[in-house]
Amino acid sequence: RPLFMLDYLAVGQLEPEVAREVVAGFADYCRRADCALLGGETAEMPGFYPPGDYDIAGFAVGVVDETKIVDGSRCQAGDVIIGLAGSGVHSNGFSLVRMLLDRGLISLDMDCAGVPLSQALLQPTRLYLPLAQSLAKLPGVKAMAHITGGGLPGNVGRTVAKDLDTVIDGASWPLPPVFEIIAGTGVPRQELLATFNMGIGYTVISDPDQADSVRELCSNEGIETWKIGHLVQGSGQVKIND
Repeated sequence: RPLFMLDYLAVGQLEPEVAREVVAGFADYCRRADCALLGGETAEMPGFYPPGDYDIAGFAVGVVDETKIVDGSRCQAGDVIIGLAGSGVHSNGFSLVRMLLDRGLISLDMDCAGVPLSQALLQPTRLYLPLAQSLAKLPGVKAMAHITGGGLPGNVGRTVAKDLDTVIDGASWPLPPVFEIIAGTGVPRQELLATFNMGIGYTVISDPDQADSVRELCSNEGIETWKIGHLVQGSGQVKIND
């Protein structure tokens, strides 16, 4: 569980309203994670950051009972992979998004399921922490992964032993509209999978007979889930089938 967090905001010229919104965002997420926001630093560096630009970072400290760590060591062939819905792009892949914008392949005002693409791209990242704490108490849950940089290939496989392969059915969940738009620009599928979460923000690996319990717990928290794959004997590869 998280204990406390420090924030950092660097700007060329401090804009009080922007600073208030940034700190309020940190405070909101810390409140939802039951984590104390102890303070931080605001650095004003004219000449280094252009007007309107700013840099945000954070640092958190947490604690876990060593005997209760969910580290994937109990995973075995036949275990089920459950994907939890994301809320959008989250915090990864924006360099590629900016490149597509710069090349005119997408525009911020284009329609994305009834809202401007800009709004869809800036949808806040879903916080999985409270749910993950509950999932960790289920005896059949063996591994969990937050799908951040590297996408599904870069995050799911590293939670299991090297003698297991992760097999994912890429058609087992619906592709959110924001990713349909990005995919429509012609970015290769492998690059999309290695850059974005593609609609799966978090994964849980469990005993097959515990999969329904995992999904029910997620459903009670308002998070949609899908059985997206399984583990087989292998050599540590992640295989995503279309």
